[in-house]
Amino acid sequence: MSARPTQPWRCLRGHDNEPDVRRCEVCRLPRWVTWYTIAAAGTVILIVLGYGGYSLSQFLKQRQYTSLVRKVWNDDQKITADERKALDDLRDYLRVSAVQATQWEREATGATVLAEQGSDLQPVRTDLEQGRLRQARQTVETLHREQPQRTDVRQLQDEIEQKVRGRIAAVLQGGASGSRNMDAPAVLINLNGEEQSFRLSVEPLEPVYFYLFRIDRSKKIDVLFPRANGNPANPLSPGQTMWLPSPAPEPGYPFHEVTGEVAEIWMVMSRWPARELEQWGTKLTGQEGEDAGRHLVEALKERKEAQVGGCDVRTLQFVGGSSG
Repeated sequence: MSARPTQPWRCLRGHDNEPDVRRCEVCRLPRWVTWYTIAAAGTVILIVLGYGGYSLSQFLKQRQYTSLVRKVWNDDQKITADERKALDDLRDYLRVSAVQATQWEREATGATVLAEQGSDLQPVRTDLEQGRLRQARQTVETLHREQPQRTDVRQLQDEIEQKVRGRIAAVLQGGASGSRNMDAPAVLINLNGEEQSFRLSVEPLEPVYFYLFRIDRSKKIDVLFPRANGNPANPLSPGQTMWLPSPAPEPGYPFHEVTGEVAEIWMVMSRWPARELEQWGTKLTGQEGEDAGRHLVEALKERKEAQVGGCDVRTLQFVGGSSG
């Protein structure tokens, strides 16, 4: 039991009261109403109102921008240079980043990009999709130097350089079960021999294309995601956590397969589809499987070495034994 108060107290308005009185006998203010509690409550209210005001502001900006996007969008999935300029002017007026504007455009139209008629940036996007990331970056940097006034070039440069936003975590099952955030380009996990399987949780914070590959100790590579006719499929929507493989009763990815133990996991999170990864992945089970696997590993390494913000490549390595 708490001790009974023994000291007289003074209310917020300056009236003195006996120790055991909970409300001021003059103005009826509760004893707990002090300048400290008022200040604390005010702080909480300001925080809530500030967050709500920011969310409302973002909602109104998105609504105004996407309204214009839908207005200029037509059946041939092209917009004129004047329409592109109008969108860029509105984006600058609303003080919205190029990456945010591109995300809203994708959500409003389902298109990867609102291309201008006769745009010279389409070859750059082809390079990005085919894994020629260094070449795409150099082309955009050259265009920006030669034509610094072009907002479409600046927007594409931001897409390339700004880091794609998303979270990945690995969850071990059996033995020393636990979760490990994939917050670095390469993560090493030591196994104690009791682990049976693992899962990955993927939470994109913007529309992304996600790819997952497994390499065993014999250097054989397999595609874990996306699978043919699988669900979900690329691109992934922001704000929704995806588990790979699906939660129970589906089993996790076993550490021990017929071909050998899992040694390495490769993950790719990109703003653009990775066409060359998709191409080599579909050939793994055919007669060209061995060559396709070699080309696939080379393509993954090339994407990682390019260090392009819009294409995040991470590896998860397992060291030690696991039960078979």
